[in-house]
Amino acid sequence: MRAERFTPAVAFVGHADSGRATLAAQVARYFHGRSLRVLAVVEAESPSDDLREKFAVAGASDVRFASGPGTPAGGFDPEGAFDVVVAVGFARSDAPKVFVFRTEEQAAELERAVPPVVAAVTKGIFSKENEAGISVYYFHELDELVDELSRRLLTGNSPSDIV
Repeated sequence: MRAERFTPAVAFVGHADSGRATLAAQVARYFHGRSLRVLAVVEAESPSDDLREKFAVAGASDVRFASGPGTPAGGFDPEGAFDVVVAVGFARSDAPKVFVFRTEEQAAELERAVPPVVAAVTKGIFSKENEAGISVYYFHELDELVDELSRRLLTGNSPSDIV
């Protein structure tokens, strides 16, 4: 009997105009550059050729689209065929989240984000200090964000290994 394999996932959440898909594709590129098989999953009512191309160019092994804000039935990768899942949307899922924002109005939504939020990414005009103790990165600090995500997501192969 084959042991069940948990594929770690991270969801990039925030307003549609926050840069979440672009940032998610950049993170997918970093994971691909580390020889990981990346599955990109986008919360959308219908497939987008632009997003499919964005993630394919970034090196995602597959790009899938699913509707609904929660984790898709069976998880993001029920076959366990990938090393990591990079998702866009799915704000109500149980996946660890990176909250992406560019404006003060968008920043205010961080308090209402569904846990777990493991990091936030924003423009350099915002302070990194926050009461929630969440790591905040600026868009140009992609290396540091990917290092943190790697530490949090890729240390084991079960949901309990995500800190």
